[in-house]
Amino acid sequence: MRKRRTLAAIATVLLLSVAACNQSTNATVRFSDFEIKPSGFKAVVGQPFTLTLINAGRVRHNLQLDPAVTDIPLPAALNPGDRVSVTFTPRTAGTSDYWCAIPGHLEAGMKGTLTVEDR
Repeated sequence: MRKRRTLAAIATVLLLSVAACNQSTNATVRFSDFEIKPSGFKAVVGQPFTLTLINAGRVRHNLQLDPAVTDIPLPAALNPGDRVSVTFTPRTAGTSDYWCAIPGHLEAGMKGTLTVEDR
């Protein structure tokens, strides 16, 4: 009985450790015609994060983030078929909307939310 409890305790600690380390360190944002997926993603303060942007649509798109939350160096626009990755390290926790700033695209619903969590 004691051996089972010890094994159960070890298994619990291992599972919690894996869950704590399993924070996402990347996200892929896919643009299609007037849609951004996913509608949200999470990053962790102080942890490098790679954001991959893919334009799977037929028109140009871009990604804008609130500069008060992060100053990620994003491309001005992605042509159809373009794919680009940028890596940044979030400095503060909080949320920021992201959107496509091509005229008419935000109004068509091309937006989402970045959530930066404390460690």
